[in-house]
Amino acid sequence: MVFFPVQRVVSGVMSTASNSTVGESRGPHPNAPMSAAGYIIAVLLALVLLPLLPIILVAWLALKIAEAASGDEENDRRPGAA
Repeated sequence: MVFFPVQRVVSGVMSTASNSTVGESRGPHPNAPMSAAGYIIAVLLALVLLPLLPIILVAWLALKIAEAASGDEENDRRPGAA
C-alpha cells in the first residue's frame, strides 16, 4: 500500500500540509445557516405531507375500527400487564 502526503489547495496552488493545525474547539454553539436550512426542509416537508393528512387519518381510523371490531382482547394486553 502506498501512502501519499496530504495535500490542500491554497490560492489555487497544491501544497503539502506539513504545518497545518486544527484550531481549538469552541464547544457547541448555534449555527444560523444550518438552522435556517433545517427550517426550510421542515416547511417543505409539511407542505408535501399536508395534502396526505386526510388519507393518513382515514387509514388510521379504519385500523382502529378494525381492531375494535375484532374484539380480540388477548392481543390488546401488554406483556406483564395484569
